[in-house]
Amino acid sequence: MITGTNWTLKIVALLLSSILIFFVSSCEYQTLDDIFEREADNCHDGNISFMDDILPILQMSCNENICHGGNFPQARVFLTSYEGVAAVAEDGRLVGSLLHESGLVPMPLNEDMLDDCTLDKIITWVESGFPDN
Repeated sequence: MITGTNWTLKIVALLLSSILIFFVSSCEYQTLDDIFEREADNCHDGNISFMDDILPILQMSCNENICHGGNFPQARVFLTSYEGVAAVAEDGRLVGSLLHESGLVPMPLNEDMLDDCTLDKIITWVESGFPDN
């Protein structure tokens, strides 16, 4: 014969099992690569413009505190014009420092890395030959 306590435990176990089955069956299997790829796909369409995409990022992240703007930019790295940005894009310092690569000063200085979407825009622009557009 089922007693009150046994009956309650069986009902609780049945409810918990049902909830677990619901959540497991409603989940979509994703790897981290799938998640990051999906974020990158939603980030931009591949048509990156220096004036519309890259320069505003650099103005906000690199020039706002006069670090790489103004008359006396730090490390003589000018990020206020195409010419200055192209110079560090061409020699690898732009992407390398943003990705915190060994041997380069990680940028933004004393801050977290830029978000994945922003980094992807800059990398895509550099890999496409850093066009002046």
